[in-house]
Amino acid sequence: MLKVGMFDSGIGGLFTLCELRRVCDCNVVYLADSKNLPYGNKNRAELISILSGVFGFFLQEQIDVLIAACNTSAVVLLEETSIVPDCAQFKVLNVLEPAVKKTKMFKEVGILATPYTSQSYIYEKLVMCQNPKCRVYSVSSLLLVPLIESGAELSKIKEVLFSHLKQFPKQMEAIVLGCTHYSFLAPCVFDFFCGKVTVIDSATAIFSEWDISREVCGSFTTEFFVTGDVNQFVNGGLKLCDLDFGNVRQVSLRG
Repeated sequence: MLKVGMFDSGIGGLFTLCELRRVCDCNVVYLADSKNLPYGNKNRAELISILSGVFGFFLQEQIDVLIAACNTSAVVLLEETSIVPDCAQFKVLNVLEPAVKKTKMFKEVGILATPYTSQSYIYEKLVMCQNPKCRVYSVSSLLLVPLIESGAELSKIKEVLFSHLKQFPKQMEAIVLGCTHYSFLAPCVFDFFCGKVTVIDSATAIFSEWDISREVCGSFTTEFFVTGDVNQFVNGGLKLCDLDFGNVRQVSLRG
């Protein structure tokens, strides 16, 4: 039975988990590092230390594949390849690169991301590498992830979201949601642009190339581990998806 590890700073990665459930039956170990939320507001040294603890956790779980369901983590892993321990016997995938591939046909692309991801310019570099004629615009948000995690009213979240979207030129052809938390806001982004933009969701793009068949895998089970408040994670998760949160445990990471 395939065993998949997946992590995010909180509930954003649950959108990736739901999509995984749709395409593949497997055993999943999901780590929500909500104690260190949000990742996107931290510096590189802090993130390297955090990811060291994350990998230490998954080394004990005997997984076959690890999905970094967090764009900020993906940036650090792409830039600091030494973070992955030499002893790791699992493949490491991320949500960022598949999202980039989906921009190939567009000439005007907007990236909505966390501060760390935006300041890395990694989306711009990768998008323009595959399509040098593409014009890329990036807008970052300090507030969206904390608002989504706290269960704020949708009206408040949309107010902040729309203030960011107004910064993009009107002729945008595609908007990349460069944070898995933003998957929750995909319909709002689409409506803001009056249905004239393609919304590329980094939380689910990874499975466009998923090559593991359901028949081979067998069944779908989940174990949840949370470094922060378990109840807040469960309550937030229940608002976003219909996963079974009956098996949730608190855990501490070693940095």
